[in-house]
Amino acid sequence: MREEESFPIREEENSQLLEWVSCFRRNAKGGVSARSKTEVFRAVAETLGAMANSSGGTVLLGAAAEEEMRGVFGDERERRLFIDLLREALLPPVFFRVVSQELQGKTLLRFTVSPSPVIHTQKNGETRLRVGPRNIPLTKERLAVLREDRAETWHEREILPRSSWADLDPDLVQEFMSRLGHRGNAERVLHRPYGLIEYLENRPVLTRAAVYLFARDP
Repeated sequence: MREEESFPIREEENSQLLEWVSCFRRNAKGGVSARSKTEVFRAVAETLGAMANSSGGTVLLGAAAEEEMRGVFGDERERRLFIDLLREALLPPVFFRVVSQELQGKTLLRFTVSPSPVIHTQKNGETRLRVGPRNIPLTKERLAVLREDRAETWHEREILPRSSWADLDPDLVQEFMSRLGHRGNAERVLHRPYGLIEYLENRPVLTRAAVYLFARDP
């Protein structure tokens, strides 16, 4: 783990690409109590798997939107064990990056996962897909369709980690924007809704489909 300055804005709610996971819960009377480590583990593992099966995303552990920041549990050794166990929580294992940061005297952990070329299933047999702010369980029929679709489309969705926005021809990008009637920031539009650009360690990287469509001439 290493420190990194950029964390989501606290007011940002759970979404397709972001999940806040608190180590505490608030009861009906407003009191606060610690969640069990098992419950927290399941919440993080489930969401990482669901995001990997969809468009990737970030799990921020140790805080909740619009709630007091309380941080994560345990010392450094316990947190490392927690992370190691997460790597084995799904089949096949999910690759993720994790960074820690001290904010307001509390330790937060940020997990980032990219879209995966394979489908990841929890050890209890459930397979989930991130849809908006929810992790939706898949039936056997929907799982079969997802696997077939993933096999057919993954090549175009593959992320090229050494690529950058500068690899694209700005004229081709602008032509695309104009033809579809889009205005504003082209990078943001290509990121969502089109999924042609993703972010790796806070920098834009291209999918193979973006290169096919907009790459500069060699």
